[in-house]
Amino acid sequence: RSTGAWVVQPQYDQGGRFSNGLAAVLVDGKWGFIDHSGQWVIRPELPFVEDFSEGMAVATDANLNNWFIGRDGQRAIPGTFSAASGFVMGLAHVRVGEDYYSAKWSYIDKTGKAVFTYSIESKRKK
Repeated sequence: RSTGAWVVQPQYDQGGRFSNGLAAVLVDGKWGFIDHSGQWVIRPELPFVEDFSEGMAVATDANLNNWFIGRDGQRAIPGTFSAASGFVMGLAHVRVGEDYYSAKWSYIDKTGKAVFTYSIESKRKK
């Protein structure tokens, strides 16, 4: 039931929607996550983040390296990726390698294990 009262006082430079009980918020150019009471769950230390999905979120540094963090803000899966999506139905889509066509693309599970890997290069006409 909506009363029109602020649940979390507006005090951030930017904010996202709540997902998995957390919302990404921007303060002084760094992203972190708050809970429904406005308390920090993950302090704002990251250049960019995506929403939590199935218990993990993608974090990105200034060099565009991507990795997965858990609700504690720590890496949840080993390694970094040149591109990464959130988890959907237990899988995330990731890329290893900078060149779009020669990079290896994979769907990984929540342990980081590749379930399916492919390369777009193999699909291009020569």
